Amino acid sequence: MTRPAMLQLTPIRLGDQDYAVDIMSIREVITPLPITRVPGAPAFVEGVVDLRGRVLPVIDLRRRLELPPGAPTRHNRYVIATVAGWTAALVVDAVGEVVRVAASQVLPAPPLAPGGEKVGENRIFQGIYRQGERALVVLDLARLLTSDERAGLAGLEPPP
Repeated sequence: MTRPAMLQLTPIRLGDQDYAVDIMSIREVITPLPITRVPGAPAFVEGVVDLRGRVLPVIDLRRRLELPPGAPTRHNRYVIATVAGWTAALVVDAVGEVVRVAASQVLPAPPLAPGGEKVGENRIFQGIYRQGERALVVLDLARLLTSDERAGLAGLEPPP
């Protein structure tokens, strides 16, 4: 598959770190909904939510990326996105305005840099995009979950 010449990235914030997600993975951004806890779900899954009649797993991106927990704020959002073939609600601290960038501006993450390492068999960071003094780590949502984690979510929501 050829890489597009331009990308549209949605900045997201987790703690004091900026990340970005390709807008093509995102369906919508909503305010948090009431969560139903699910016994036996992976540690980074807060539970499930009912979004207009569809049950979605809620993935805490801070926990998934092994970042320190944060207190909920009025800026918290759920990013409804396609994650490794599943539709899920991703808990983020804040969402920024979409930026359009040349694909060549996203630099590959060094293999040993923080955030450049592998999680399970997945390399979850596509690269780094510099926006002025700010560096955004570009997440590859297709690789956010390992095959074992996808299997663990099998009972929470059927694939689309």
